[in-house]
Amino acid sequence: MRMARLGSVEVFLEVAKTRRFSAAAKRLGLSASAVSAAVRNLEEHLGLALLTRTTRSVALTDAGQRFFEAASTSFAQLESAFASAREQAGTPAGRLRINLPALVFQPVIAPRLASFVERYPRIELECVCDDTLADIVEQGFDAGVRPRETVARDMLAVRLYPPVRYLVASAPAYYQRRGVPKRPEELVDHNCIVMRFGRGSRYDEWEFASRRREYKVKVTGSVVVNDFAAQTAAAVGAGGLIYQAEHVIAAEVARGELVACLEGYQVESEGYFLYFPKHARAEPKLRAFVDHFSHARA
Repeated sequence: MRMARLGSVEVFLEVAKTRRFSAAAKRLGLSASAVSAAVRNLEEHLGLALLTRTTRSVALTDAGQRFFEAASTSFAQLESAFASAREQAGTPAGRLRINLPALVFQPVIAPRLASFVERYPRIELECVCDDTLADIVEQGFDAGVRPRETVARDMLAVRLYPPVRYLVASAPAYYQRRGVPKRPEELVDHNCIVMRFGRGSRYDEWEFASRRREYKVKVTGSVVVNDFAAQTAAAVGAGGLIYQAEHVIAAEVARGELVACLEGYQVESEGYFLYFPKHARAEPKLRAFVDHFSHARA
């Protein structure tokens, strides 16, 4: 019923503009009788006459003039809303919220950020650097970036970063003080700097591989942090051993501030993936982000 009344208002506005039922009918693609019936139904609903009709002309009553002025403004705003929605349906625009670890932002997003902004000026890209396993739907994000193995199965995932190798490393001063572990099992006798993700559990099971198998070693230590940069800084300060992606500590290794050990037992993950709900894949702004960044490190 409400949609029918809205259609009747549109018909009335056209009649009021043209001052002829036949002209309004032609512009709306309706019959003259349908136009007349729509206006009559609207008048009955309002309980007042909007038009004065003669055999030769149509004029607005005082009430009709006031209704025309108010309804014209509202319909103009509605048409503008429709036009804006149609434009956004094909043009990447609007706020795009991405939840990702800081260690991914620097090598993947930062180098191509300027070209993305230039190419898609109507997208407001909001990158929230977060090392926790955030629920992107609950927290209002369009997409997230995480290692493939942590992405829920009901999400779509697109690779953003190639496979990642993980290193165990510390400062030379630590090795001088505590010795260099030769096998992963020896880590139980070392001080390991452990990560805690948000309010979740500690990441204290480090993964390794040998020729025969892949396995985990549960480590302990006197320092727990919730930030990768803090973990790296603690290791540079000789506070203990860390388990970290190679690209994250590459600069410290190159400068000799950190030295890797257990190199014969390193594992490689699938890399980092952009993930999002299946219904979001048609969003132009998200498609633009995928197209621009998914091959940044290919």
